[in-house]
Amino acid sequence: MHWTKRTARRPAMFAVLLVAAAAATAIAGCSASTPTNKKTAASSPHSAKTHITVAIVPKLLGLSVFEANVQGAKEIAPSLNESIDYTASVDASGPDQAAVIMGLVNSNNPPNVIAYSANDPTSEVPALLAAKKAGINLDLSRS
Repeated sequence: MHWTKRTARRPAMFAVLLVAAAAATAIAGCSASTPTNKKTAASSPHSAKTHITVAIVPKLLGLSVFEANVQGAKEIAPSLNESIDYTASVDASGPDQAAVIMGLVNSNNPPNVIAYSANDPTSEVPALLAAKKAGINLDLSRS
């Protein structure tokens, strides 16, 4: 693929969209549970001023597209009151990725959102269910 200025910006733009989607997911996931509740997001304990931690879990460490996504996400995150935790396995395997996700879920400071790119359609499911049960929002990236 011939790289131009336009194609070089794609990973950064994807990262901006990823972080914005993660923030929206985290805020929406923490909002009131009934649509009839008249409380606004500003009065919610998880309003836009609440700090959000997004864990980005790619298929494996070292792939340039994921590195570019994380760089863009880290650039935009402070303006959204977010921080980015970038972690992954060095092997592209579903069980390794599930272990990384479980490590995040069981950590002393779990993220609000886990954005991940699945290695396989089944082995991560128990870890993802544990994350959901722990109240962590999930954002799947297809790659």
